[in-house]
Amino acid sequence: MNEIERKVKELANKAEWNHNIDLKGTPTIKNQKFSIGNNKIKWDRINKLVDFNNKKVLDLGCSDGYFSCKSIDAGALLVNGIDLDPLRIEKANFVKSMCEYKNVFFSVKDVYKIDLDKEKYDIILCLGLLHRIPDMNKLLGKISNTKILVIETKIYNTDEAICKWGGGNSKSNQYNNLYNIPSFNYLKSILESYGFTNIKTDIDNRDQNNYKRGLLICKK
Repeated sequence: MNEIERKVKELANKAEWNHNIDLKGTPTIKNQKFSIGNNKIKWDRINKLVDFNNKKVLDLGCSDGYFSCKSIDAGALLVNGIDLDPLRIEKANFVKSMCEYKNVFFSVKDVYKIDLDKEKYDIILCLGLLHRIPDMNKLLGKISNTKILVIETKIYNTDEAICKWGGGNSKSNQYNNLYNIPSFNYLKSILESYGFTNIKTDIDNRDQNNYKRGLLICKK
């Protein structure tokens, strides 16, 4: 076992990796099962629809840092990734060091406490986060002053503009609760009220989950 394998295993023993990342030939997740929520599939969906070139990006709930790093690969000038879980930031910084990324920075921070009046971003990524936080509407209000907002979340399959309560239960730890499952039209009504006039939605038909992973690309 080389040093990278040892460190990947050490971090996995603290908590399973969320993102499958190739670290100089060593994957963070071996034999990963197919899921629309897998980071590589999610990134392919996003990268086809969003131009990251010369953009300043904020990655909310960045987890192990995959999407922050891929944004740099896609041409972003700078990326700040934040997450409330210190272990996720430890993993993200390990990935950064192994892949020698520059202009990407990770920090432990509460998404509700970011000050976007002082920090301006061209793109905000909100991936796999909305259904995991207790006050989704509050966060949408805070992040509505960006030019491009990319949301990936569990979607309640209905044409009505409603949000279903997810029960607040956790499948692994205190950061992984399921609070709200919004419909596309629920999210669109809120986002349109904040000035997003161009909202594209996407569902991958291969998704077999009860609540499919919906993607929204929101532009003003």
